[in-house]
Amino acid sequence: MRARSVIPLVLSVLAAVTGPAFLPAHAGNAHAATDVVDYECTGTGGGPQNVQIRVTLTMPENPVAGQEMVIGWQGVYQAGAVTAPDSGLPEDSKLYVYASISGFPGLTSATGVSRLPAVGAGQPIPLPMTIVEMRTTAGSAGTGIVRPAAVNIGTSPQDRLIECEVRNREELTTYQLVVAGSGTPTPANTAVNTPTATATSTPTPTLSPTATVTMPRTGRNGVEQTPAGGVETGGGGEAGPDGRMVMLAGFVLFLAGAGGLLLRRRAV
Repeated sequence: MRARSVIPLVLSVLAAVTGPAFLPAHAGNAHAATDVVDYECTGTGGGPQNVQIRVTLTMPENPVAGQEMVIGWQGVYQAGAVTAPDSGLPEDSKLYVYASISGFPGLTSATGVSRLPAVGAGQPIPLPMTIVEMRTTAGSAGTGIVRPAAVNIGTSPQDRLIECEVRNREELTTYQLVVAGSGTPTPANTAVNTPTATATSTPTPTLSPTATVTMPRTGRNGVEQTPAGGVETGGGGEAGPDGRMVMLAGFVLFLAGAGGLLLRRRAV
């Protein structure tokens, strides 16, 4: 058997035994692959610009449904370059890169952003030297297809100064994206009745000032008596012992005077 016929046979056997290790790089899930993308760019001032950008996409390793994943994007001009509009490129401009994703319900793209320097009118706009991270989240497990997509330049995703659309989408190499299930059921938002300690208010006794009123004593004949402990002067109530003696002496003197007057009148 010749060597030419033996080598393909050996490679076939190794591929069957080892599996994905002998597959091309773009067929695996965690890999880097390149593709030249033809873009038609339109913007403020001037006509359309046709440029080619060699795009390197890096697929995420072990992506999981429900968790954010990152797809790397790095581009290098292959032919031509995107130039700044007539008004130039302001300092707060950014590069917005996209990847199209198919095969997952509700998931169509991933988006990344990178800052750009200010560029004068008609001058080439440099592409980032580092990898731009495109972020997205798959809501379910499965296998999908990823392709390079549009490139826009502006101050925000809505305020675009330059828009670059893909012209050779069907010719681009597709990249497989395999997303695994989370493996952990997501707890439903159900209300759980948890006993809660209830604060019980204890009534606090209120100290209120109490006025003490001392009522005057009333004698047997209805005359108010001086409260006990008062000075016995006879004022304000019944006469005390001292007052009665004075009154008695005055009464005796009065009787003596009256008797003297009567005797004197009879004598005359």
